[in-house]
Amino acid sequence: MSDRASDTLARWLEGMAEAVVAVDSHGMVTYATAAAEALFGWSRGELVGLPVTVVVPPSLREYLPKEASDFQDALGAMVGRPFRTFSRRRDGSEIPTEVVLGVVETDTGLVFTGTVRRRYAPSLSRWSALTATLFDTLNQLDPAGSSDDQLLEALGHQLDCDLATLWALDGDGRLVCRSVWSNVVSDPQGRFKAARSPEVFDEVSLPQHVLRTGEPLWVPDLAADNRFAPGPAARSGLTTAIVFPVRYGGAVVGVVELFTAERRPGDPGLVDLVRAVSRPVGELLGALEVAAERERLVRDLTTARMRQEFVLRAARVVSEAATYTTTLDRLAAVAVPVLGDLCIIDVVGDDGELLRMACHHRDPSKADLVKELRERYPPDPYGRHPTVDVIAHGRSRWSGVMTDGFLRATCRDQRHYEIVKALAFESYMAVPLMADGRVLGTVTLVSAGSGRRFEVDDLDWAEQLASQVASVLDRARRHQEEMTVSHTFQRSLLPGSLPKVEGVEIAARYLPATTYAAVGGDWYDAVADDNRLCLVIGDVEGHDLHAATIMANLRHGLCLLLAEGMGPVEALDRLNRFSLRSKLDRLATLLIADLNLVDGTMALATAGHFPPVVRTNGGAQLIEVEPAPPIGVDNGRRPEQVIVKVAEADVLLYTDGLVEDPAADLDERLADLVGAVAAGPRGPAGLCDHVLGALVPGRERLDDVAVLVASITLA
Repeated sequence: MSDRASDTLARWLEGMAEAVVAVDSHGMVTYATAAAEALFGWSRGELVGLPVTVVVPPSLREYLPKEASDFQDALGAMVGRPFRTFSRRRDGSEIPTEVVLGVVETDTGLVFTGTVRRRYAPSLSRWSALTATLFDTLNQLDPAGSSDDQLLEALGHQLDCDLATLWALDGDGRLVCRSVWSNVVSDPQGRFKAARSPEVFDEVSLPQHVLRTGEPLWVPDLAADNRFAPGPAARSGLTTAIVFPVRYGGAVVGVVELFTAERRPGDPGLVDLVRAVSRPVGELLGALEVAAERERLVRDLTTARMRQEFVLRAARVVSEAATYTTTLDRLAAVAVPVLGDLCIIDVVGDDGELLRMACHHRDPSKADLVKELRERYPPDPYGRHPTVDVIAHGRSRWSGVMTDGFLRATCRDQRHYEIVKALAFESYMAVPLMADGRVLGTVTLVSAGSGRRFEVDDLDWAEQLASQVASVLDRARRHQEEMTVSHTFQRSLLPGSLPKVEGVEIAARYLPATTYAAVGGDWYDAVADDNRLCLVIGDVEGHDLHAATIMANLRHGLCLLLAEGMGPVEALDRLNRFSLRSKLDRLATLLIADLNLVDGTMALATAGHFPPVVRTNGGAQLIEVEPAPPIGVDNGRRPEQVIVKVAEADVLLYTDGLVEDPAADLDERLADLVGAVAAGPRGPAGLCDHVLGALVPGRERLDDVAVLVASITLA
């Protein structure tokens, strides 16, 4: 952004009635507008350099993070969402406020911005809507039209008026009508508009009155007010007037009139609203005096808005995506049409090959062509594709025009060429994704059908965005690697193999949670001797290394107890006493199914765990077992035992991740489980897979899932 544009933006911020404060990643105030210091009761410049906690009430400080990294994470989670709170003034008093956070990445790190307004419930929405309208007007000005006209139209529509006029002081200090807008719906013949002439207006009038007093004016009935009844507005049939000064550089430089044909009763809130908007309107008009500066300002603000929107959406994608590949695909989707018509993400694979991980076009009707481009035509690592050069040299490439010769040289074959021609490739930017000095891949943005031509300025901010995207992608990739390592570790704690017992087939499945990189506490086991097979399923609370350690202790301890011949009730009781003596500070649920291989009976006992499902020729059902408290609870209550006949049956044990779902009723989920077991195939492996497919069909999992199935066919 140029120095002139930066100065203009600074004047715009200073002209806002809302307070604006910038805070660095350590929680120190680096910038505050005059409105901010007035709101919090500080003199000009005193807030800068202080910790932001000086404007936080003592009752809320305990909720603030203590570490800088935690501070960044806490604020980052609230970006873009208005929230209501209380702020502390310098004198110790507290005021209700509404805050909207933004974030900007600078050379020195993240800077958080807070736009703060005092909470007056009846007027908050009106102020928000009006300031949003002013920003949108600035952002969407038609260079071919008059900025004055567009501003008046925005104000007129937002405040539901029939006529709006803008008066400004000329070089001789006289008020001149610069622009007149009328509502074509209520004034189709332009009668109201004719009431205001674009000529010098010297008589005592509404604008002259406001210019002299410097205060907004509300006139409910012009015809009944002797001061203004003779004026042209009253004569034309207009009834109510709202007039306010326009301030720029600390002085009144003009006046805005708003009229309605119907009489409006007094509205102090609206008077306060137009008083507050006086400076932003003046700053806006001042910034637009020079056409070249106006266009540059609009471009910079639009770019900043797009940049922030994309970064926020990209951050949201990473927080919600389950896998690295899903993250890449969703990032490409949010990049269009903000950055280009087509976004392609190519990644360097472990073997050095280029993998086309994502390809999205703004036009859904092009989906088949885009799919073919993605699946059949990744960059040729030995060809002349720009991506190859970008990865090799770590620098961007771009062109405002893609000639036919260029397209043929970069395409693999005739069909490839036909696809890019059908997609109407016109201009491109290929930007490296760098992290820790290495190239992860490229983002290629293509103008394809919109007529857009990328320029050097586009490349500059595209590279800045690419550096942020690369950081996001690197974190996602590291997260995926951490999940792989942790889940491998988790699996290493589970049995390497299950015992082979005549008359019984056993199979198990373990699915880690998709939302955690840490290990969990779900486990299964099977312990066998000559006449007995004990099936075990358990779950330690938590998702961390401590949970995994406790799980390993409980699993091995229980194996020892069962191997010594203890029954389910005694084993659970002894294991609970061991947990209490060892002060294992996590609760665990546990189910033991002790199968007698001679008579085909099974003894069941549980410590707070879900009941098993048993399927016989008569169907499938939950076997209700009165649960004892979980392992780790000291209440002196021993488990109870239930014995069932399972000589010809399938028995399924599972952890809570299979059936618990925040969006579903637990009883319904258990009924679904019984139905899935009843409809499942014969054989333990097939039944495991069938049940998992029915209850967790590829969805994101908030918890680990362990399933153990024994198919029993005893003579």
